[in-house]
Amino acid sequence: MRTFALGALVLMAALFLSAAEAQAAGKHSKILDYVKPPFAQPITVSAGEAQHVLAQLKYADRAKLAKEGFVVANSLSSGDEIKGIITAYIIVKKPKQAVWDLLRKPSLQHLYLPRLEKSKTVNKGENRELGWFQIKVSFVTIENQVEHRWWPEISRMAWALDPDYDNDLKQQDGYYNLYALDENTTLMELGTALETSALVPGFVQEYLTKKDLPEVIAAVKMYMESDGTYRK
Repeated sequence: MRTFALGALVLMAALFLSAAEAQAAGKHSKILDYVKPPFAQPITVSAGEAQHVLAQLKYADRAKLAKEGFVVANSLSSGDEIKGIITAYIIVKKPKQAVWDLLRKPSLQHLYLPRLEKSKTVNKGENRELGWFQIKVSFVTIENQVEHRWWPEISRMAWALDPDYDNDLKQQDGYYNLYALDENTTLMELGTALETSALVPGFVQEYLTKKDLPEVIAAVKMYMESDGTYRK
């Protein structure tokens, strides 16, 4: 009887662990689900898309975008269903295909993004890549693993934290939607949401979520328009 009881306990524990692992495996952010943005076209479409997106923006956002080349928008976006999402738009004077090709290299982001000290590929497959990243803000170092996915049929890239890694952030969701303005100009729609863990000081959360974004956008724009040669 004792042997049977012990065996039953082992079986129950195994079933519990299997259920927990299955639950964890499906715990990715919904931003990694397939979502077709309004007006999205395949990456091969090289003109005439962005005008439809620009028409949806508020006048003040369009004016600032035209003047400065990017804007952190107050307009609605295709990512508003994600908690805490902030949306920005960037005009890049490069063809959509060229921008897309550079976005498919997240392991190089440490070369141009401010405060990103290190980035490397953990593993990759067709239209997906798992990367490891180290951010440094003042004396605080933050490490995360991030899953990236690409959908060339709708010109969309999205990313979220790897739920199986011990991340220093609670949330790091984001996406890019690309729209061709003409054959040599691309509108990038950026959505981003970030939340630090309780172990990270509050000033870091404040900095990364509010003050850091304009510098990140400027760096992305310079990197894209330099064909990937810009270095911070």
